[in-house]
Amino acid sequence: MKLASTFNRTSSILRSREALTDEQIRHVAPSVFADTAHDSRFEPDSTVKADKLLTTRRHADNGPDMWRTLNRVQENVIRGGIGYVQTTEKSGTSFRRTREVKGIDQTVGINRALWVLAEEMAKIKNA
Repeated sequence: MKLASTFNRTSSILRSREALTDEQIRHVAPSVFADTAHDSRFEPDSTVKADKLLTTRRHADNGPDMWRTLNRVQENVIRGGIGYVQTTEKSGTSFRRTREVKGIDQTVGINRALWVLAEEMAKIKNA
């Protein structure tokens, strides 16, 4: 699975407990989570920015903990609607939005991968 291999590359940041304090891990984990989810959903040359996956849609999802981060990223990946700018020679610059994931297989796969990612990050943090 693409998400698992991406996570293996990025998790080394969180595994270095000597280099990062718990407070630093709390601040690094959401961006690592968003980067990994972004790499699994979008092409490498995509103009969709990973930090857009951390955008809060509901006040209740605002916060740095892993559960809220998981909720934000999952909703933004599945529901789509993340704005980005696309530039092409033919049409120039245009504002676009990501599409919603509608396939059940894709939705289940993304949710399962995000859940496994969250569990692995929790293990690293609690190690």
